[in-house]
Formats: sequence, structure tokens, C-alpha cells
Amino acid sequence: GAAARGPAVEAFTPQGFIVEHEVFVDASPADAFDAFTGDVLPWWDHHFSKEPKTLEIQPRPGGFFLEVFDDEGNGAVHAHVIGVHRGREIQFVGPLGFASQNVNLRMTHRVRFDEKNGRTRVRIAVHGVGEAGPAIEEMVQGVWKHFLSARFAPYVNGTLDD
Repeated sequence: GAAARGPAVEAFTPQGFIVEHEVFVDASPADAFDAFTGDVLPWWDHHFSKEPKTLEIQPRPGGFFLEVFDDEGNGAVHAHVIGVHRGREIQFVGPLGFASQNVNLRMTHRVRFDEKNGRTRVRIAVHGVGEAGPAIEEMVQGVWKHFLSARFAPYVNGTLDD
């Protein structure tokens, strides 16, 4: 008889990357941290829902980077918060927008806030591993450059033009 055929199996070789980006904002480290967490809809302009009900980074260990689509409770968890020290740093693990792209990718994000010459330096380091070739690395770099340089810093500095 004919042999039964199972689902196709496709192997991939895991790869990794580290992406870093920083900006300076005109706020204290605690205020910059507070602007980066909680309700991020004022400056985070990429989401799964066209008009999400909420988009928040819950600044507590075990919290979520959570998007709620509607009153029925539909939504998505973009990341899990694994470490918090208000005014100093937040760490979260998750694929963010890559969850919708059928990519097996684990990313750990560490965002640090420190005073430097009367301003706050906001630095992110993203460590990624999985289906992560050069194109993915470039996308992650571009996304964080967009969020920090084009959205977050202008939001905190009062110059975001929406």
C-alpha cells in the first residue's frame, strides 16, 4: 500500500541579532519612563487593530504590552513584561508586530532611562533569536528608530505632529 503522508516539515537555522538605538528627551528619567509605559496610543502608531480601544505597556513584572481591539475583549499580547525599575528600566519579551507575520522570533527588549547633561537618554537594546536573517534585523532596527526618534522623543518633547 501507499505510505501515509504527514504534514510537510521545513527546517530553519536559528539566527540572532542585537539592535540598539537611543534618543534624548527633555524630561526626567521617571517622567520619560512614565511616558514610555501606560497608555502608549499617543505615540505608538502601529497596531493590529485599525483603532484599538487600548494600547498599553503595563509597568510591572508580569504585566503585558497589551492591545485591546474592542469592547468584546478581543486583542493581542505583544510582549510580557519581565522586569521593571521605574525611572531606570523596563524589560519585556515578545515578538511585537512580528506575531502577525508567521515568523518564529523571540525578542527581549531592554529600555533604559538615565540622566545625561540635564536630559534623559532613552536606550533600547533588542536581542532577537529565531527566524532572524538580515532583513528581519533591518526591520527591527527601522521600527525602533521610528518609534523612538520619530514618535516617542517628539511626543515627550512636545513636538509630535499628528
